[in-house]
Amino acid sequence: MGLKCWSDPTIKDAYRLAVACLVITFLTAFGGIAIWMRQDLSLALAFGLENCVDFLSDAIVLWRFFAPHQLDEDVKAKLEGREVRASVAISFILVFLGLQVIIAALNDFAQGRQEETEKEAALVLSFFSILVFGAIALIKIRYSKALDSESLYKDAICSLIGAILAAALFLNTLIIDSSPEAWWMDPFIAFIAGILAFFYGVYTLHVARSQEHHAIFSLSWWRSSGEVADRPPTKSANTEMVDTEVV
Repeated sequence: MGLKCWSDPTIKDAYRLAVACLVITFLTAFGGIAIWMRQDLSLALAFGLENCVDFLSDAIVLWRFFAPHQLDEDVKAKLEGREVRASVAISFILVFLGLQVIIAALNDFAQGRQEETEKEAALVLSFFSILVFGAIALIKIRYSKALDSESLYKDAICSLIGAILAAALFLNTLIIDSSPEAWWMDPFIAFIAGILAFFYGVYTLHVARSQEHHAIFSLSWWRSSGEVADRPPTKSANTEMVDTEVV
């Protein structure tokens, strides 16, 4: 019975997952920033800021699957009407996350190899991130396929990027003593991950605007219920509009 949320997840399961992820990212973001303020660890600040971005993504997914009470057909239709807007919003977040990671990686490249003074903190934070955010990413991917949710899939990418960056930092920290010249591995992997996140976000925004014809830069589109705004214009509708203009 306990595995049903994995084998056959429902909207309720996605809601509970979003709540849990929101709590986790809030605590990790707060913890990272708090450690930075007390011990002046730059690693902790980067960890906290990254989780702030993940927090925004999880908040959007919570809005998409917000079903704290009993579900009926009207509620399901309302939630489904939020899917495209949630997906587009997370695309913007992926662009922002990609830029953040790219800038941080370039800054690390500019500073070059530095004396390792935060090794223990780096190992603890990165190992924790690999386990937690790696598992969260897998669950989100599973749920996104079962519920046919592109927004949840993009949110999984945000979590997966965090796990990849943590894995790179963990491995780099372990080998830096025996191979100091390999200091560049962590920022290099981070740079590649940032580039992929940025261009994936830009590409999905292009698809939403140019191919699916969503007015993603219009305030009225964001404020709509989604039922009309998220439906691409049909050929007959376009023809009727042209005929009206000719008359």
